[in-house]
Amino acid sequence: MRRGADCGEHAGAIVWTVYTYDGIGRTVSVQQQIGSTVSNTSTTSYSGNQTTVTDPAGKWKTFTIDVEGNLVTVTEPDPCVTSNALTTTYTYDWMKHVSGVTMTRPNVSYSGTTLFGAGRLDDADAVVCL
Repeated sequence: MRRGADCGEHAGAIVWTVYTYDGIGRTVSVQQQIGSTVSNTSTTSYSGNQTTVTDPAGKWKTFTIDVEGNLVTVTEPDPCVTSNALTTTYTYDWMKHVSGVTMTRPNVSYSGTTLFGAGRLDDADAVVCL
């Protein structure tokens, strides 16, 4: 593992950001320190075509890519029911433009397929916890 660091100043204390890398140069952790106290740590783990990022609060997301490098799924904890995981699936046309997004949620299913310019979907959806 390799490490790197940036520093600055916050309220008179030295602030460090320490980056840790795996053997092939991918970031595995980002740690923020104020003085000698660690204030935040984010981690990234890799398994085949999946990457999982965990923020300092313990919230995580897993990203899955296909053989062409397209993002195909994002899996994350359900903000309403912490024991559930939610998955968003992306599909692509032959030119690798996003052609659809499917977000299946409890009691709601969203599927967007209408596109406008540069492969962007024209719909947006928000999950509301009831």
